[in-house]
Amino acid sequence: MEKKSKHTKFSFFIRILLPTFLTIGLFIATLFVVFIPQFEKAVMDRKREMIKELTNSAWSILDKWYDAELNGKISRAEAQEITRNEIISLRYGEELKDYFWITDYQPKMIVHPYRLDLISKDLSDTKDSHGKLLFVEMVKTANDKGAGFVDYMWQWKDDSTRIVPKLSFVKKFEPWQWVIGTGIYIEDVSLEIAALEKQMINISIGIIFLVTLLLSFISYQNIKTEKQRLQAEADLNESREKFKSIVEASSEGLVMILENKQIYFNRTISLMLGYLEEEMKDLDFVNIFSNPPALSIYDFNLSELKLNKDFKSEQLETLLKKKDGSLINALLVASPISFLNNNGVVFSFKDITTTKNLTAEIDKSETKHIALANKICMGVFCAKADERIKVLEINAAMKDILGVKEEENSDEIFLSELFEKQYEAELFYKDVIEAGFVKNRLLSFVRFDGKKTFVSVSAVIRKDNKTNALLIDGILEDYSEKVKTEEERNLLISNLQDSVSLLNRPIDSFIKPVPKCNFKTPAQEAIKLMAAEKSESVLLETDINEEIGIVTLSDLKNRMLVNETDLKLPVHKFMSSPLLTINHLSSIYEALKLLSENNVHHLLVKNNESIIIGIINSGELQKSFHLTYLFFIQQIQNAENISQIKSAHLLAMQIVNGLIKEERSSSEITRMTTIIADAVVKRLIHLCIEQMGEPPVPFAFITLGSEGREEQTLSTDQDNAIVFEDCEKEKFELVQTYFLKLGTKISDGLDSIGYKYCKGNVMAKNPAWCQPLSTWKNYFTNWITKAEPKDLLDLKIFFDLRFIFGNDTLVTELHKHINHITSSSGSFFIYMAESILQSHIPEGAYKLKSPFDIKSLMLPIVDLARLYSLKNQITISNTVKRLNIIYEKNFISHSGHTNLLQSYNFLMQLRFKHQAQQITEHKLPDNIIDPHMHSDIDLMIIKKAVSIIEDFQNKVKLDFKGTIAG
Repeated sequence: MEKKSKHTKFSFFIRILLPTFLTIGLFIATLFVVFIPQFEKAVMDRKREMIKELTNSAWSILDKWYDAELNGKISRAEAQEITRNEIISLRYGEELKDYFWITDYQPKMIVHPYRLDLISKDLSDTKDSHGKLLFVEMVKTANDKGAGFVDYMWQWKDDSTRIVPKLSFVKKFEPWQWVIGTGIYIEDVSLEIAALEKQMINISIGIIFLVTLLLSFISYQNIKTEKQRLQAEADLNESREKFKSIVEASSEGLVMILENKQIYFNRTISLMLGYLEEEMKDLDFVNIFSNPPALSIYDFNLSELKLNKDFKSEQLETLLKKKDGSLINALLVASPISFLNNNGVVFSFKDITTTKNLTAEIDKSETKHIALANKICMGVFCAKADERIKVLEINAAMKDILGVKEEENSDEIFLSELFEKQYEAELFYKDVIEAGFVKNRLLSFVRFDGKKTFVSVSAVIRKDNKTNALLIDGILEDYSEKVKTEEERNLLISNLQDSVSLLNRPIDSFIKPVPKCNFKTPAQEAIKLMAAEKSESVLLETDINEEIGIVTLSDLKNRMLVNETDLKLPVHKFMSSPLLTINHLSSIYEALKLLSENNVHHLLVKNNESIIIGIINSGELQKSFHLTYLFFIQQIQNAENISQIKSAHLLAMQIVNGLIKEERSSSEITRMTTIIADAVVKRLIHLCIEQMGEPPVPFAFITLGSEGREEQTLSTDQDNAIVFEDCEKEKFELVQTYFLKLGTKISDGLDSIGYKYCKGNVMAKNPAWCQPLSTWKNYFTNWITKAEPKDLLDLKIFFDLRFIFGNDTLVTELHKHINHITSSSGSFFIYMAESILQSHIPEGAYKLKSPFDIKSLMLPIVDLARLYSLKNQITISNTVKRLNIIYEKNFISHSGHTNLLQSYNFLMQLRFKHQAQQITEHKLPDNIIDPHMHSDIDLMIIKKAVSIIEDFQNKVKLDFKGTIAG
């Protein structure tokens, strides 16, 4: 065996490994000896041909103006001057720094764009770094051959400090005795060749690696196969002994009969029947049975055993005769086998006499089981397996569930008649009979007292040991209360979702005109004006038409009438100021929130040009909206600890999932996620401040990125920061320590609630993002004036900042500073535009053949809205609102605005659906979309969105860089 193994290994090496190694070696040798040298020569020849053709093209310029001279159109001096100007401006190459030069036969320099010091200079003695009279050599080559190549050392393009090898092609122009030429740098060609050679070598290494892997796999399979063959031979030699050991070790009686009439008995069957092992050899197999069993495997005809070829395993109970004539109950299992090239059968005998006795004892204690069933609170029943499902046994709990009175005869209960829907009864019976069981099926029953109830039923089929009749055993649980609770919960969520939908409606339908008067107008005249205009308020203006305050019916009641004030006094004595305003694009939710936080009843409405266009009041809003949305918000606002906030947050997010399933607009969904997130953050900050004490100086907590844009999805981490008021140097360490501790508590709390830590550590717990206002101003100054395009990829989320809690004056100051710096920094917008152009659309979104990141696909739209907003000093951070204002200011067309909004809203809605489905499947939500899981219509819209995004990338490039993408 050892010699055979060595011979096999040597044969394997000669047949497989050696030819493979030779092939790999030949491939490598051919690559380096033949292909690469030929490739280098071909590249160099192509470069030589290129400069030859370029020189011929430049030479044609000389010939053109010489023709003009011959035709008398211009003088020779004019022709030569025009030629020099055209030649000196010619450029080519990747950096447009490759050029042409001209000398005369002397040689004297006529044209050279970079070496102006050589113009009109005698070059007869000019040598390169190797001592070659290069210009003399060029003139000689041109005169001798008319044109030709010259190699020498020369400065690198426009860098006079760097001398490198160069190859030029020169050609004479006989009429003017000029020589024109251009050249290539050998180093450029070498680098190009080296790069291509490296690519070829990498590909070759990859091929060699793959071949090696394939060879290793083939070797492994061959060695494995050989080992298996040798092992099989060894196993075959030992099979008889192994079989004998297995059979003898079995705890069951075994008899094996082969088609060659050999019969094997193990020791267990001998002991079971009371025979000695020597006696079993002479025992007729048929005689061990009280009655030969009916088997399809063997025909038992007295002493003849006939094997049937087509058979399967069989199992039955039989009676065996012991040596002393007594009988034992046995379970017989007959199974086909193939052993030592012979077909046969193995009979397995298991003594079940004890089991039979136990079954009889269990049957006797049946009344005990019934008593136990009556004590448990879950309904238990046994019924006939017929279509009416007649109940044979029932416990007390089931009687209560079905409303069976004690005086009623429980023997006449038919389960099928209790089903509220008859088809459910038929389906239940069919499933039990065909599948053998039904598990946790929720059904509606009509009780005996006529009331409707919901039950959960589980049942199985069994055979009665005495009668062999089929029975149905089952358990029944009352689900009425659970169903009622679930219905109430769904109704609550539905009502809340309707409220949320109303919340997102714009306030424009509630805006009413507001009359104006001069602030010096007597109060009684102002009241008459309000009555005439049927208005509850009047707006006060200065002499230059600047709004300074408002007088409302509430002011009349609280400041004039109560104090019996002289109504001839100027109306400004009774006004409320400063004015509280809201943008006309705001939602009902934003208006209600502002009214509630400031405890006022009126808001003045401004358009995008900050001109007051009307007024809204809380009464009108509340008439149309009963504030049911405050249910879950108030739960968050009233939470006393993080655990309660988390519970309320989970309930609120169920509403968001409901909005997604109802396919509400993406703006409604993001508005809801923003409402929830803002409420969570504010309550969390309140709790943290209660623990730590009041802050040492005013501060503002701001959100950034998607949360700052009010565009949170179901898979969004936290991006936030703290801006605090500048303080004295000696206090700074103490103040920052407080706010860092506060930021840490907030970030940790948000993570435990479900808003995960930012992977980039952009959080208020990071000292870099917990700084005074002056530091934040310096940050933005540096980002706007000094940052490179690659830096802006990471910093752009800071330009989506939004105030959440604290002193909003700090954020207003920061916005003013950003607008001031950006107004005088044009390069900043060019860099931001460059970052948009570097946002490559995922490859999977192009071909729709592989999964892609939908967040990356949407990124250019978000970036575009940010870019145009910063350029035009629009401080709103939400992408949709930004796009609306950009359109109103005529920076994008109507069709472009519509296309962008539809693309953005569709992609956002697709993103929400994907994440909601993942949460339903108990997966972590992400942004990876699989095209194969979406309809053709969805894929068509995605393709259109990709096209629209590319069009706007070209617009950005044209608007900010002066060119369009190629």
